[in-house]
Amino acid sequence: MCGHAGIVHGGLIGALFDDFFGTLFLLNAGGRYSGFTANLTIDYRTPLPASTTVAIVVWLDGVQGRKVYLRAEARGVEPAAAAANTVGDDSNSKDNNDACPLALRGSGDGALAARSGTGDDVGARWAAPGAVKYAEARGLFVVPKPLYDRVVARGETL
Repeated sequence: MCGHAGIVHGGLIGALFDDFFGTLFLLNAGGRYSGFTANLTIDYRTPLPASTTVAIVVWLDGVQGRKVYLRAEARGVEPAAAAANTVGDDSNSKDNNDACPLALRGSGDGALAARSGTGDDVGARWAAPGAVKYAEARGLFVVPKPLYDRVVARGETL
């Protein structure tokens, strides 16, 4: 899914961020409520070569009422120096079946809680120290008002 030859289309990167945000949101909801993307803002930092494996690192930034704020980064899994030579290089374009699966950690009680970004960031263990940051995103998920009112009526919090 390339826009320019050998470069991943930005729309695909956006779809990945939105999907990872939704996955983290719904897993933490534990089936008690659902929500939807109200806003997704992406800053593209550098072109993402198609042959690159990335780690999508996701954080829950905070909760205000029925609004849940998230952020994420698409980071390389190789140190920056190794990744610098891959743009436009199709020599490594073979299928990569060794990509790391998504592993999510939560608080265990299903409650959304603001994360500090140290230790509770999802996916960070696969990003190489000093790796290229290809893009970063901020997202806002919203719990529909009727669902939120039921959560509050049960004495629960997001």
